[in-house]
Amino acid sequence: MIVDDEQPDIAPNLKIGLECDEDDEFNVDTFNNSIEALSNYKTGHYDLLLLDVKMPNINGFELYI
Repeated sequence: MIVDDEQPDIAPNLKIGLECDEDDEFNVDTFNNSIEALSNYKTGHYDLLLLDVKMPNINGFELYI
């Protein structure tokens, strides 16, 4: 899961980079809103979370907890 609210192109570009490796199959969900990311979070589904620390409403630290 990648969550970044400031640069709308960062999360999609990271997604492309992670999913383009043919040997490993990574499924990446991207969000530009921390509230939306939280409501779509799936327990036990993600091996890695890349979270922006400075976000309105819920920051990266609060989203992680």
